[in-house]
Amino acid sequence: MTAATLHCDGGCEPNPGAMGIGGHITIDGIDVADFSEAAGNGTNNQAEYLALIKGAKLALQLNVTHLNVNMDSLLIVNQMTGKWRNKETELTRLMHEAQKVMADFEDVSYEQIPREKNKQADMLATQGRTGTSDTKAKKKISAPSKEDPQDILQRIEKKLDILLANMGLESE
Repeated sequence: MTAATLHCDGGCEPNPGAMGIGGHITIDGIDVADFSEAAGNGTNNQAEYLALIKGAKLALQLNVTHLNVNMDSLLIVNQMTGKWRNKETELTRLMHEAQKVMADFEDVSYEQIPREKNKQADMLATQGRTGTSDTKAKKKISAPSKEDPQDILQRIEKKLDILLANMGLESE
């Protein structure tokens, strides 16, 4: 069993307008994969669904079996959990596509989180939309911790093990 957390976000400017999607996947608190890309033209909600789909597909490539999705979109979380219905044609199509991808996991859970707890995914989505990198935001998120160097080394080794396993190689 491999459990992971997907933080994802999507947005556009103006709404509707140019969309960007982004997100990152963590396993045991270790950031193992990021994505950031332009997603054509559409609405904020369409971009949110596209980010969810892209992130879930990436998690499947990492052999994740249990996925915890964290998003700041209350609409998408409530539609994916069946609490709210979807009445818009394109969102319904995207919701069905997302449900198809989610069916490949053994377990999926959703959590709507405040936007301030989704800053890295938001930054990656903005970067995808604009084609620029917000290094200032990334530095804030990736600030060096005061962890024990031995703990940091163990986290790096775990990330390496995950990456090697995904390449079909074993670590020694």
